[in-house]
Amino acid sequence: MGRSIWKLGLWAIGLALVIGLAGCTWIETLLHPGGTGHPWASGDPVSAASSTIGTAGGTIVVSDPGGPLDGMAIDVPAGAYPNSTSFEISYTPITGSIDPDIDPLTPLISVDNGGNFADGVITVTIPVTIPDGYFAMGFFVDEDGDLEGMPLVAETPTSITVATAHFSDFFISKIADSLLTGIMDTGFRPMTDDWQFPNNGSYIEPRGHCAGQSLTAMWYYYENTLNGTSTLYGRFDNNGDTATPELWQDDSLGYRLASTVQADIDWDNWLRQITLILGDADDEFNWNAFLYAMLVTGEPQYVAIYSATGGHAMIVYKADANTGTLYVADPNYPGHSGRKIRYANGAFSAYESGANAAEIAAGNSTTYTEIRYFAKTAVIPWAQIATRWSEFEFATIGDQTFPGYQLSALGSTGGGVPLVDGMTYSGDTLKIGLSADDPAQHRLGYFVYRDDQRLTVATDGSIDLVAGENHLGIYVLGETGGSWKYVDFQRLTVNTASAGYAFVRVDVHGFLTIVHPNDPDPDTGTPGYTYQDDDPFEVNAFSSYAGRSFTGNTFHAQWSNWSDPLGTGPFSGSMTITFSDNMDEVLSFSASDSHAYDGHVLMWAASGSNIPLDRIGNGFYEYIVDGAECCSHISSYADNIAWAGGNTITLTHFTCDVTARIQIEWYEQPPAWASSRAGIDARTSDVLQASPSGNTPEEATEREPQPTVQGLRST
Repeated sequence: MGRSIWKLGLWAIGLALVIGLAGCTWIETLLHPGGTGHPWASGDPVSAASSTIGTAGGTIVVSDPGGPLDGMAIDVPAGAYPNSTSFEISYTPITGSIDPDIDPLTPLISVDNGGNFADGVITVTIPVTIPDGYFAMGFFVDEDGDLEGMPLVAETPTSITVATAHFSDFFISKIADSLLTGIMDTGFRPMTDDWQFPNNGSYIEPRGHCAGQSLTAMWYYYENTLNGTSTLYGRFDNNGDTATPELWQDDSLGYRLASTVQADIDWDNWLRQITLILGDADDEFNWNAFLYAMLVTGEPQYVAIYSATGGHAMIVYKADANTGTLYVADPNYPGHSGRKIRYANGAFSAYESGANAAEIAAGNSTTYTEIRYFAKTAVIPWAQIATRWSEFEFATIGDQTFPGYQLSALGSTGGGVPLVDGMTYSGDTLKIGLSADDPAQHRLGYFVYRDDQRLTVATDGSIDLVAGENHLGIYVLGETGGSWKYVDFQRLTVNTASAGYAFVRVDVHGFLTIVHPNDPDPDTGTPGYTYQDDDPFEVNAFSSYAGRSFTGNTFHAQWSNWSDPLGTGPFSGSMTITFSDNMDEVLSFSASDSHAYDGHVLMWAASGSNIPLDRIGNGFYEYIVDGAECCSHISSYADNIAWAGGNTITLTHFTCDVTARIQIEWYEQPPAWASSRAGIDARTSDVLQASPSGNTPEEATEREPQPTVQGLRST
């Protein structure tokens, strides 16, 4: 990719990957390429101390009377390393000029502990003499000689204490207070170099991903913008497709990147530790650290702010020492250039923001009283962000951290086919299925957009389709802690096509039981009688030319309370026909219908399988089984009639003789018999037509909209 490892140096405080990367040989190779490689630090390294720290922690003190590091102390907390860790401390004299604003107080210091990252904040106290009227701070040095400021814990006239979670080369430099004046402008700007989406948190980081959003924006600025690539803001809106500035949810790659990096660094855990270490740090020291770091590096700096209830992370991109102003890019306010932290009389003013943008919108803003300089690579190795960026480019970011799921276009019985971009779907409505790969662990839901407008999803998970192309967006959320949080956003186009028209006919020899509970027996005159009837021409036919869908290999129709063109009804029923891949066989069929007519209710139902193709025409397929063989293809058959007076007719059993027939037809275009009452009457004695389901769209309410969950409306 042509990227460099920028300011690898001393990776300090922070780092959610600290244990996972411990002991990796590639890290050690990056950190120790051999020699200092810096023209301003010459001569052989001088060993100052060596020691081994166990899992209980401990302190290493350099005892080198007369040496430049005599009294230097490294304080390792308990549990910082899973195993005993060896430390080698050495230094190399600085003999040349590093930068006009760098005045070294120490040699170049190297601490080698095998490249291990600590699972805790380590403090390092270095003996220095700081003259009155001067400020001192530590600087990381990477293998290219680039500098980066180090987080500052404390400073006295005879020592300086910094915090870190990783060791490499560093030194301490001083500068006169009188030189920390004017404007330090790094060139970074909101609405140009930050992300365009707000920090609303996600399923894996429900409290927000401020650190991940800030760090990835900084990484892009250093590695891309400063090297001539297009600026970040809006470049990946809608994942780089046609910009949708009013819809941040479709920025899924950037959003998942920010959350994934936030999870990598385990921000909340490190914030708690940092608060303990840096909590008493002097505001003046932190103010000077921002000024000095930007003066020397010309780069934006990372700032951590916190209160009694939590913390927040932002980017400081400009400082005005004359007015006491730090200009910040706040991920809760993307694109806003007016966000500032004020400093006067040796103290920062409180800064108002929130855990995330959603909390602020809900009226739950937070007043942050602690402002701390936090450097740049103090939270995560630069190389790790580069790795995550590669996943961003390959559109796999978050696949290992967010819950996996599948989208499907469902049929009436719940089965369906994958819902994918570019698919052709037959029907006026699309029922969307969403299933988590691990439903026991993750409860997922969704909203649906078409052309950036959110659609109403029916209670069964279906949406209305328009003719032609439907440009849909599926916004997937997961429930965590009683709230629905971001998982993903997928854009896909569904093309609609005719579902076709189907006709099912089943002729059998039926045996009926007829019951007249109140009428007099024709022979005896006694009220109520029952008799058996043999109907050799039991014919039921089901036809469909409305409310249809064709999903995968399955034609389906569902209707409820529908009246047909004959004026009969209302009808309620369904029809499902599954064809083989090349449509040379009906693998299975089922059809049922009931309707009220002339004071009685009629109900028919039939199902069967393996009906072979008999003939084929232009957009027409007909499947037939004749004679006694029909019964081996019929799975079920029912016929019932109930009159208002209590009389009933029930099919008790049936047989198949030479008159039996199963006939199924499918037409791509409306058949002639379906266009008029005369055609219908001529086609069959009993015609049932599939119709729209009649689902009423959900009424809009004032309450917070809830996503559809597994095809059902979440409440």
